[in-house]
Amino acid sequence: MAKQFGPKGEGLLFPHDKEHDKQPDFRGKIELSRAQLHALVDLAKESRDETFRVLLGAWERTSEKGESYVYMQTEVYLPQEGEERQQQRQYDRSLSRKRSLKKILGTDRCHERSKTR
Repeated sequence: MAKQFGPKGEGLLFPHDKEHDKQPDFRGKIELSRAQLHALVDLAKESRDETFRVLLGAWERTSEKGESYVYMQTEVYLPQEGEERQQQRQYDRSLSRKRSLKKILGTDRCHERSKTR
């Protein structure tokens, strides 16, 4: 089965004016989307792993002001898994959302709502 990749994000790195050798050569930020955060939280809940991969791609670019920088794209790496596991994960998410809705609305209101459908 092919590798699977999750939601994408992006970031920027700019050369850093170092005051001493121990400071980084570049500084910047990455922006994780809500979808990436959800994917990482789901992975953490489902796995016993201590670390998770976020893949990076980087391109050298020049800003409109003529400053050089590195543009980065981030992507959550989803481990290979069989189709059955994917379906189970989708079911678990759906069940979790229903439970959350019951907590928010109260069990009786949510039960009444499902009877009317």
